[in-house]
Amino acid sequence: MVAARLNDRRRWGIIYCPRIGAVNKIKKWREIRSYLVEKGVTYDYIQSEDYGSVERLACMLADNGYETIVVVGGDGALQDAVNGVMSS
Repeated sequence: MVAARLNDRRRWGIIYCPRIGAVNKIKKWREIRSYLVEKGVTYDYIQSEDYGSVERLACMLADNGYETIVVVGGDGALQDAVNGVMSS
């Protein structure tokens, strides 16, 4: 028996990291959000609290069935998210 997924497979999980990485993250997030709305993509948005939270949030999204996880942040945030997905 396969456990039911908690999340619609088409829904994206987005982790926004305002304190980590790229300088113009707010502008980039606005562009990404505009594109998602334009394309009709449904998503859930989570903002990271600190450096340690990205890995935990990515693990949580993967555990809840998200197949597409987007990280808005820098290289370190992406690495933490990959670690979180891999530990899921």
